[in-house]
Amino acid sequence: MSQRNAGTATEVDVKIGGNVRSIRIARRLKMEALAKPLDISWQQVQKYETGETRLSVWALQQLSILLRVPETAFFAGLEDPATGQVIPEYDLKDSSENFNLDLLEPETVELLGKLAKQVAAKGSKE
Repeated sequence: MSQRNAGTATEVDVKIGGNVRSIRIARRLKMEALAKPLDISWQQVQKYETGETRLSVWALQQLSILLRVPETAFFAGLEDPATGQVIPEYDLKDSSENFNLDLLEPETVELLGKLAKQVAAKGSKE
């Protein structure tokens, strides 16, 4: 497992961020469309996508809900430490190809963000 030096992205951080970016682009979303419901800036989304900033479990869970993919989709291409096998790519064709937060009313996007936070909070209590 690679060590993380302060201010240095690991290969894992870069791969996970790149997967977030690939999924976002496949969903035809702008960075701002993810940033607003997460209550972060588009610059922060960019830092996540480049691996400059490590994604927290909370952020991964929120992104999973917003992008409608399982959390494992973000780990595609990485080696599973338990099995030694590479985690396969997530097939985005299994879900709506036309999903686009930009087409929703701002109030709806805000409600989706609140819902994602509530789901995460409920899941962490169980």
